[in-house]
Amino acid sequence: MGAAEAVPGDLGVLMAQEAEDYDPLAYRVVLHVTEAGHAEVFDAVRAVLGEWLSSKGYPWTPATGLSSVGDGTTLFFTSTYRENGSQQGMRAQLTEADTGRTWRTTVTAARSVPVRGSRPGVHIAVELECLLEPGSPWPRTNPPRLIRQLVERLPVVDGDMTLDSAPLRVGPKQVDELIDVLCDPARRLPVFTAVRPPGPADVGWERELDKLARRVCGVASLYVLDAEAASVFNRALTFHRVGPGSIRTYASQVDPASVTDAGRHRVMSYRRLKNEPGAAYRILTRNGHGPAVRSSLPRTLSADAFPDIDPASWTGLRGAEETARRAVALESGDGPRPGAELRQRLRETSAALSDSLRQLERLEGELRYERQRSQSLGEEFQLAETRTDAETVDHDHTARQLSYAEQSVRELQRRLTEVNAAQEAWRGIEVADDPLSVEDFLDRLEALPYVEFSGDRGPALALDEQMKSSTWASKTWRAARALNDYGVRRAEGFDRNFREFCADPPSGVFTLPVHQVALRESDSVSTNPRMRAERELPVPPSVSLDRRVFMGAHLKLDHKGTVSPRLHFHDDTAGATGKIWIGYLGRHLTTTLSN
Repeated sequence: MGAAEAVPGDLGVLMAQEAEDYDPLAYRVVLHVTEAGHAEVFDAVRAVLGEWLSSKGYPWTPATGLSSVGDGTTLFFTSTYRENGSQQGMRAQLTEADTGRTWRTTVTAARSVPVRGSRPGVHIAVELECLLEPGSPWPRTNPPRLIRQLVERLPVVDGDMTLDSAPLRVGPKQVDELIDVLCDPARRLPVFTAVRPPGPADVGWERELDKLARRVCGVASLYVLDAEAASVFNRALTFHRVGPGSIRTYASQVDPASVTDAGRHRVMSYRRLKNEPGAAYRILTRNGHGPAVRSSLPRTLSADAFPDIDPASWTGLRGAEETARRAVALESGDGPRPGAELRQRLRETSAALSDSLRQLERLEGELRYERQRSQSLGEEFQLAETRTDAETVDHDHTARQLSYAEQSVRELQRRLTEVNAAQEAWRGIEVADDPLSVEDFLDRLEALPYVEFSGDRGPALALDEQMKSSTWASKTWRAARALNDYGVRRAEGFDRNFREFCADPPSGVFTLPVHQVALRESDSVSTNPRMRAERELPVPPSVSLDRRVFMGAHLKLDHKGTVSPRLHFHDDTAGATGKIWIGYLGRHLTTTLSN
């Protein structure tokens, strides 16, 4: 069947799409190799390519250009080099004609652009496309074996995690290591965590896990916990537990302390896995490959970095044009002149070649522009998708809170009715609307006697330029009211800090979820001179004669996206002013992760 490498049974992955409105890209995998010896990585990629092509019955000679390697099959290969002669990148594209469709497998490798805080290395992309003829159905496909061969040959990493093509077994002693992988801020790929089912060993379950690990090789990792390890894991990650026999898909940036974050990480139940294994494992496979297909390629791997017509080919085309022009111009000299009819044909050929060359140059320029535009749109789409995911999680959490509040109100109304206080139970109350902007929030702070804003309004007002500004304004208003209620109770003799106030609140007060409250910064931040200086924020002289204090205490108003607003405050309820001073409201300040 060609590049699809279809296999019998449930191993094939059905990417169902309408033929008249389909995306030819079936698979995309981007592998990151952190290797000092770049030449060895390119040598390894060439070796794997040769083995893969040989297994398909095609010859492999890594010579630049387009060549025919079989009936209806072509191979294009090109390399790029730096000024010092070291290799920058390479691209190989195998095109196979099949009945009603054409398969195109593209392998691109390039040295990554050095970015502060990132490790140098090589990015390798494997893409499989299916170009359908009108009326042809979308076939079942399986990830190219080439992906697994590359992962098995090269030290492919995702953050601090090394990828593997087989399930990774986790015992109690490896649980902390797994948690570090899940919480690693540099991790971008999903992690499947499976827990053994109860009772005797399920041979079918183990077999399906092996298949799943092969299917998602390069786009996800699979960890399998035994019963003892699962117990340790679930005690550590209360909100992100995994039940016996189930599989949980952990997206990037896991926040173990956040019950809201738990909604991002989907669970496939043991019942579904046992009763509908084929459908269940296909869903899990799509959970791994879906984000990879939708993500944009790193710019060093984009098609524009590897033009379809390389400079040597352009030189050859221009040389052919010049040769034809000289042949046409033979009107004098000692040698024999071509006949009039031949000269006319040469003139026509030369003109056609010149015109074709100009059209090719124009089309290549247009193609380069479209590729750049496609790259930018892909990056915008990925950012929008991330925002949508975060909004969905927030909406799910809000919906659960609303459901709980509605049930609580109904229960209270029922109890009041039972004690003959129905009139109080159903009497309406007036509730003020939350602020719709951060500017409105700042203006409303005057109504809270125990909270004052002493910082720069600029970073706070900049939040109003974001789509989520009204949501953040509402969250910040609730946070300020919680701080104010805390100030009131402190004045009445409450002797614990704000986090303890939220964890075990007195009756009738506003609070925040405990995971949103941090009373200190990490040592890596508080001991870093530049980062510490960012958090030395203004206060009145009645609080500090220096007019600045270090505000490590902060509230997390959001946990996703590039802004992730924070509110930094100083608790002076035991000091001269008896108030809480907000020294900063704005986008997340610099940390070791964003540095």
